[in-house]
Amino acid sequence: MKGKKMNFSNEVVNLINNAKNVAIVTHVRPDADCLGSASALKGALISLGKTADIYCDSDISKNFLVIPFIDKVNVPDNTNYDTIIAVDCGDANRVGCYISLFETHHNTLCIDHHMGESIEDSKFTNLLVKEPTASTAEILFYLFNQMGIRLNEQIAIGLYSGILTDTGGFLHSNTTADTHIVAGEILKHLSNTTMTDVNYNLLKKRTVGQINILKVALKNLRYICNGKVAITYLTERDFKENGLINSENYGIVDTCVNIDTVDIGILISEKSKNLYAVSLRGKDKDVSLIARIFGGGGHKLASGCNIFGSYNAVISKLEKAINDNYDRLS
Repeated sequence: MKGKKMNFSNEVVNLINNAKNVAIVTHVRPDADCLGSASALKGALISLGKTADIYCDSDISKNFLVIPFIDKVNVPDNTNYDTIIAVDCGDANRVGCYISLFETHHNTLCIDHHMGESIEDSKFTNLLVKEPTASTAEILFYLFNQMGIRLNEQIAIGLYSGILTDTGGFLHSNTTADTHIVAGEILKHLSNTTMTDVNYNLLKKRTVGQINILKVALKNLRYICNGKVAITYLTERDFKENGLINSENYGIVDTCVNIDTVDIGILISEKSKNLYAVSLRGKDKDVSLIARIFGGGGHKLASGCNIFGSYNAVISKLEKAINDNYDRLS
């Protein structure tokens, strides 16, 4: 294959080769790169004759069920694990209740495409972080290639899902010529029908409830930080009335950041009384810095955190944090 090469340490490769029963852990409120990478890794491990289970400390939207194995998340086949792998999660604290798996095992690995500020001080005993790379799924493609793992349709769907979504449908600035080369290699293992189905479910599909909740979010939209930030909110009631879980808010925060005069888009979703999940998106601003102020994390242009307080208090906290740190976000 033409394009760039990635080389991975023997230590990481041997850890995976020597594993027999693996727990794959995602971050909370997972995106398609996180779930797609977990799916592809599980498929690859199965092809090597190993067992693997996927864990996630969040509800998962039905849109993601197009990705293999996602319907079996948190339904283990074997709980006697010798290896624990976190995907797309540079901070062990973001795995939620499954952090205990990293505290009680010596063979742990983090695979991610961004180096978090505290990743080297985290609970992972091994790191596989390659910057700059568009997605964790892209890293896995190169890892599988080095290990001689042949792609099949299941593995390919997971990899394609991650690359497709973390590049915003190949629209974001993290998309490179090499990203397209990798995607092209992956697509050789998918039919046009399968590719179209993945594209539709992950980028376009919206239920009536999702459209209705988008209407609510647009009605609630306001501008802060001298118009540089578009922010909106949804309540628990909004989700319940439309038959949605908290994570089924596709495209809303992207709608905010896509406004031409805006640098940062924010969606505040009520999880429970005085607890809000905050999703941040940046055009070219490092919103992960803001997320980390509140104990969250993520990637430069897409991050999240939880903030306690009333809705107005949460708005005030975010506005102050952004105004105080705006010059550092570029």
